[in-house]
Amino acid sequence: MTPGALKGWKAELSQTPPVRWYARRGDELLQLTIELRDPFGPDFGSAAHTRQLVAAFQSSMPGASITTSAVDDHALGRGVQLDISGKRGDQPHALTVWHFAHEAYVLTFSLSADAKTHREDLATARAILTTLKPAHTAQAAPREGVGRGIVQFKAE
Repeated sequence: MTPGALKGWKAELSQTPPVRWYARRGDELLQLTIELRDPFGPDFGSAAHTRQLVAAFQSSMPGASITTSAVDDHALGRGVQLDISGKRGDQPHALTVWHFAHEAYVLTFSLSADAKTHREDLATARAILTTLKPAHTAQAAPREGVGRGIVQFKAE
């Protein structure tokens, strides 16, 4: 990604979990979150998991049109992409969400933008997305059958 790719955006690290990084430009928002996987939920990427994601986004943007697709060729592993279009208030709005499973974590990268600027902003989001990869995984020796470790992600 070139240094000018975020021209006009204000990027910041977050101190509030699960948000790790975000960038704003006007009402547009790019956001990266990392959370623990739900061990009791449906298998990541399964039809039940995708239905659960769609239902969650439908509740936050009633009447939205949502399409989903699998992401199989990313450094973070397999994922799900959601393309959502609807209205925020009375204004057309678009949201693209990439949702990845990596070890015991779920990484979500998203773009929320006015429908008019979404396509242009999507190019920026995809440029950032291509730079996301696991930076380091440190795994402690399991104790009594429980794995422990730290996963760090690096966005350049």
